[in-house]
Order: sequence, then C-alpha cells, then structure tokens
Amino acid sequence: MIFHDSQKKVAKSKARFKVLNCGRGWGKTQYAVEEAIHKAIAKKGRRVLYIAPTIQQARDISWDRF
Repeated sequence: MIFHDSQKKVAKSKARFKVLNCGRGWGKTQYAVEEAIHKAIAKKGRRVLYIAPTIQQARDISWDRF
C-alpha cells in the first residue's frame, strides 16, 4: 500500500499510541488496516485488534480490506 505524505509521517513515528486528528477522506481506516496487517505479520504469534463502535460497523467499514 502506498501512503500519502502525512500517513507516512504517522507510520514512521515511534510513538506507542498514535492519535490522529484529521477529517474525512484522510485515510484513517486505510492506515489502520495496513498498520494492523503489518503488525500481525511482522512477528509470529502476534495478535492485533480492530475496534469499531459496533460489529456491524466493523464489517461494513473494513472487513473486506482485511
């Protein structure tokens, strides 16, 4: 996946927690999915968690991307 410049800046950050204050269309979901996939495959046995307000929203928003 190719990130745009501000996504690259967030991805390169060494911060444990990343809090994003950005509007619609920035790519928050895209970034979260890519980051979760990367973390999951980077180390054997690692678990990742994707959280949404409801299960249905998680399925509607990002299920296909995973």
